[in-house]
This record gives sequence, C-alpha cells and structure tokens, in this order.
Amino acid sequence: MKNWFVELFKGSLLVSEDAAKNWRFIFFVFSLFALMIYAAHSADQKVVRIDTLSKQLQGLRNEHIEGRRAVQQIRLESSMKTSLEGKGLRPSVVPPVKIVVN
Repeated sequence: MKNWFVELFKGSLLVSEDAAKNWRFIFFVFSLFALMIYAAHSADQKVVRIDTLSKQLQGLRNEHIEGRRAVQQIRLESSMKTSLEGKGLRPSVVPPVKIVVN
C-alpha cells in the first residue's frame, strides 16, 4: 500500500509502459467532470430563466387585474348614467313589464 502511494506521487503511473490505459481513464474522468460542470451550469441558467419569466408573469397578471377592474368600473350603471346623460339619454321612469309566454 505504501509502495502504491510512493509511485503515485512520483508519477510513474503516467509514464510507465502500460500508462496508455491510465491516460484513457484520466481523460474519461475529466470528460465526466466537464459534463457535470456543463449540466450544472445549464440547470442554473434554466433556474434564472424561470425566475425572470415568473416575474414577468406576475407583472402581466397585475396588469390584467387592473384592466379588468377598470372595465368593471366603466360598466357600472352609475358610470353609464353619467356618460350617457351628456348625450341626452336618461333611465326610464316607467318600470319594465314582464311578458309571460305560455
């Protein structure tokens, strides 16, 4: 066991006659590391993108609610009365008659 550590620190693992298989393994390990780093970076980018889209969605929801509230305010009977009085229209004083069809 001690001999293996000494040879590892000397670097004979990389320059010996059967070092080709060691180099292939080292290259494989480093390529896996690169792949893991790329995957983590890609996941982080997706998280940031989701956060920005969530903020945009919240802003659009707020705009939608404000617009819906404004439309409801315009459709109120009292606001309709005030806007149509300028054109000479006013509500009827005679109540409507219910027609029953048998």
